[in-house]
Amino acid sequence: MLDKIACKVNRAIFSFVVMKKIMKYIYIIALFLVCFNVHGQGISFFDGKLEDAMLKAQQENKIIFMDFIAVWCEPCKKMAEEVFFREEVATYFNEKFVCVQIDVDQEKNIAKKYKVTQVPSMIFVDAKGREIRRMLGFTTPYSLLRVAKLVVGDALSLDEQWNAIQKDKNNLVLQQRFLLETPMLLPEVKDKKEVEKWQYRREKIVKNYLENKPREEMINLHDLSIIVTYCMAPKEENEPIEFVIRNLSRFMTVAPRDLLTAYLFRYQDGLVQKMAMEGNLKYKDQIARIHGDLKQVFDSVKTKSFPVEYLMTAKADALYCLYGKKDQAGYVKQQNDFFEKMGDLAGKEDYQNAVMTLMSTSNKKLTPASAEQVLLWLDRLLKFPLDVNSQILFVSFMGDCYVVLENNEKAKECYNQAFLQSFQMKNVKLQTYLRQKMDVLYQ
Repeated sequence: MLDKIACKVNRAIFSFVVMKKIMKYIYIIALFLVCFNVHGQGISFFDGKLEDAMLKAQQENKIIFMDFIAVWCEPCKKMAEEVFFREEVATYFNEKFVCVQIDVDQEKNIAKKYKVTQVPSMIFVDAKGREIRRMLGFTTPYSLLRVAKLVVGDALSLDEQWNAIQKDKNNLVLQQRFLLETPMLLPEVKDKKEVEKWQYRREKIVKNYLENKPREEMINLHDLSIIVTYCMAPKEENEPIEFVIRNLSRFMTVAPRDLLTAYLFRYQDGLVQKMAMEGNLKYKDQIARIHGDLKQVFDSVKTKSFPVEYLMTAKADALYCLYGKKDQAGYVKQQNDFFEKMGDLAGKEDYQNAVMTLMSTSNKKLTPASAEQVLLWLDRLLKFPLDVNSQILFVSFMGDCYVVLENNEKAKECYNQAFLQSFQMKNVKLQTYLRQKMDVLYQ
């Protein structure tokens, strides 16, 4: 139960920058000049109140596109510059929608009504203001256009695309479109069995597409999107990813460098960790690629503390100790050496990862020495700002450690504290779970 809570720990923390009023207005004007159709380019946003935009939508029988922004939001500015100004995007949106831009700090009531908790948020609503679909965060011109066409009815559904593929099974263009659009279409399917059916079909199309599409024809943005969407599961022999690495310079001519390197860094880091957890010492060879065929990727990775090679090696060596050698003491020593070297640079996520890894792996087999160490890490971790979910999880972990140390009184205190905090979440299942932990100790 608590593992599920841990997965839901909210890592997205908005950082609000206090700006002088005059600078704020200058930024608003600059942002709006970029977004507005002042020179006949870009999406033309409605100049007026939302109620008037709804009236216009009723009169013209159109859907409303609401773009929620903030003056401090860099992705909003990026959307304006890189997406809304694209000719194909602007042409379609200006023809099909009444477009409205809403500053969440200026129009708080509207943002609250539509439950906007992050920016940019793009919401399609009908002329009466009823939500049809929303998109969160920065998105590509292709994705935005695709969703817009789905909303209007100008795009094929999953069933229509599947039927077209069945009639022409060797048509790689149809398969490519299906693979690109499935991630956007599948969330609309609510029935569990239907979702499983489409996932199975998608796997068949991925396999067929990768087997039959000539690699030299895949050096384009669409096929790169397919590779990073469907081939990111880390494994030693990952031909599509290795193809990208071998042709990295060529792919950088069709995709943003920072986006491409981010994907490959994430993949390689995941591969190294997976191999270490499997007890496969070849993870060291994968780390060595930092100075070889992946040098171009890792040279662009910036860290706030030590070089990425050290950070990756330290994490992998610790995982190898715990998973590969089944050595809790070795894992604890590796982590403590890491924390000692990092000093004040060790952050919340570093301590959180150390605790979660050891607790989830050891389960009820935590040794007394490890339990004492986890308590020290938890004490440090609980000094960081945490949401309620995280606090409940980590305080409960303290209780688990005290149980291992046979200090039932301290364990009761921790479980009781977590139990009381759980009422803030109004989660009956969580309260029952913690209650059961306490009942065991009171028997």
